[in-house]
Amino acid sequence: GMDERSTFRGGMFGAGLEQRQVQAGLEGTLELSLGSAHQFSASVQVGAEGVEVSTEARARGWGRLGALLVDDIQWGAFTVSPSVRVDQSGPFTTFSPKLGAGARLPLGLELRANAGQSARAPSFSELYVVQGTLLPNAALRPERGLVADAGVGQQLEKGRWNVAGYHALYEDLIAYELYPPFLAKPFNFAAARAYGVEADGEWRPAPWLSAAAGYTLTLSENLRDDPRYYGRELPYRPRHRAWGRVVGGPEWLKGRAEVLAQSGQVVNRAATVVLPARAFVNVGVSATPLRGPDVTVSAELKNLLDVQGADLDGYPLPGRAAYVTVSIALDAGRRRDEGRP
Repeated sequence: GMDERSTFRGGMFGAGLEQRQVQAGLEGTLELSLGSAHQFSASVQVGAEGVEVSTEARARGWGRLGALLVDDIQWGAFTVSPSVRVDQSGPFTTFSPKLGAGARLPLGLELRANAGQSARAPSFSELYVVQGTLLPNAALRPERGLVADAGVGQQLEKGRWNVAGYHALYEDLIAYELYPPFLAKPFNFAAARAYGVEADGEWRPAPWLSAAAGYTLTLSENLRDDPRYYGRELPYRPRHRAWGRVVGGPEWLKGRAEVLAQSGQVVNRAATVVLPARAFVNVGVSATPLRGPDVTVSAELKNLLDVQGADLDGYPLPGRAAYVTVSIALDAGRRRDEGRP
């Protein structure tokens, strides 16, 4: 559960706005093997949310109920996974069926594909809750989409790799937009699509050294809107994202370095504000001087080159920062004895 109180003053909030948001929820999961071919799972989520705002005469609230059913059907090297999800969020009912398939091939190759309908009701926060620099929009409609993806991967003696392509067509897509000097706010895009490629891999040339990297290409288009915006990229969807990480050293003393990069991104359909590209470099080292219980000391420098970047115009992400942490794992020795990670 959650009970959060917020106060906003200045700017668009004038003399002030007081807000109290409450949430509570429960989730249950059941897994059942039906014979040797079926692995059935079901989950149910129930919850409630509410908000009181000082500028409104009455509080708002709704209940949530969601159910997911999945059946993993195995036939030798082939797997088929039909699933369906139903959600009731306040007045909104959404239905999301999907069919997945996979195949294991010689040489460690694996094929996989998924197709289905996605559906998402606007969240309670998107409709009614002020979230710092993000304003709500009570006029939002649920979004729907037709989605498909397919990929291939391979497990190697000293690593792995995966490549997948995806495509999605959306109706009433919900996306945040920023129009200075106003704050960001979610809106529906009548029709849009997004498609691209994802790739990642890992290489372990030695027991004490590993390297991993990934890349995502995202192409998006606004398909039905004011002619001035037709075909333009959707807000907050960088075309290129890439990351790389190297970890090396014995188990008791490990060093790591990583790079997180992304291209520039527009933040509204009119492209009047563009956040620039950025690349963050993080480095760190961790040592485990004591065992049983395990005591680990870690030191990390984030954004080593002090690059300036932002996910929302006017609110920069942290510059260079140093962190030191100490963690204690009381059951680490028992996990090793039992052969668990």
